Amino acid sequence: MSAAAAATTTISWQNGKRLSGRLFLWSLTAALAGFLFGFDTVVISGAEQKIQALWRLSAGMHGIAIASALYGMALGSLLGGWPTDRLGRRATLLWIGVLYVLSAVGTALAPNVGLFIAARIVGGLGIGMSTVVAPIYIAEISPPRHRGRLAGMFQFNIVFGIVIAFVSNALLSNIGSDAWRWMLGVAAFPSLLYTALCFALPESPRWLLTRKGDRAGASTRPSRRGSADLHCGGGAQRDGRAGIQDRGERCLGLFAGDRIRAAGGAACGCNLFGTLAQRHPVSRAAIQQLVAAAPPRALRIFAHQSAAGRLFP
Repeated sequence: MSAAAAATTTISWQNGKRLSGRLFLWSLTAALAGFLFGFDTVVISGAEQKIQALWRLSAGMHGIAIASALYGMALGSLLGGWPTDRLGRRATLLWIGVLYVLSAVGTALAPNVGLFIAARIVGGLGIGMSTVVAPIYIAEISPPRHRGRLAGMFQFNIVFGIVIAFVSNALLSNIGSDAWRWMLGVAAFPSLLYTALCFALPESPRWLLTRKGDRAGASTRPSRRGSADLHCGGGAQRDGRAGIQDRGERCLGLFAGDRIRAAGGAACGCNLFGTLAQRHPVSRAAIQQLVAAAPPRALRIFAHQSAAGRLFP
């Protein structure tokens, strides 16, 4: 199915009240990138002690190896906008799945710490890019009535992935000396599923219209409500690319005021300081003292603590 043909069958809103099953499935598929985000970020907690002992890493190299995914995340979030705009939302989501698969297989089979770090950075790139493109894609294919609910699935799946990673580590902790490789490699299975599902995604109608000028491909099925309100102010499909640009400038103007900038700065500050002040480093440092003596028990405690932390943040 071509991108244009897929986009012509994009959204059936059914009077604006009932959510289309296909729309939910497409949004859920994009949100699965968030699940892999949470899973891949946290799954390293069950393997980090084994990695240090296996390769006799110094404290500094151990820290670099464990944090290597974060370096890729920072780079991916900074550069993720380029493929999102140039290649399209669908293609970028698909390549994110490929990066997740390569990272999972690479870390599980890594013969040395250098290749391990490289594989983790590749996974981090996918994580960083997913934070850019997945929410954009979900927002652009969603009707206004359901947009917030559908976009929120990405954030929920991050949390869900974190919990499942701890549970997975606990379940795999007793399978032998190579348990840590299975802990990291098991991420390949949901990554393959996500990548396969991405082939069924349609391209974003907004991207087709603004980047390709494909008004026919960007059109949606007629609904009882009339044309889809995919853009700020509506009516974008009537006006073409020039109309979109004019409306985009007006939309951006809404965020140009001092109050909006102040509110945005306050929101970013709360997010930053909340991350810096969270209890996770303290609680995990205490729990990790159990790892050497009783690894399975420690991993079970990690899983319970993670689940409790999501229910009672």
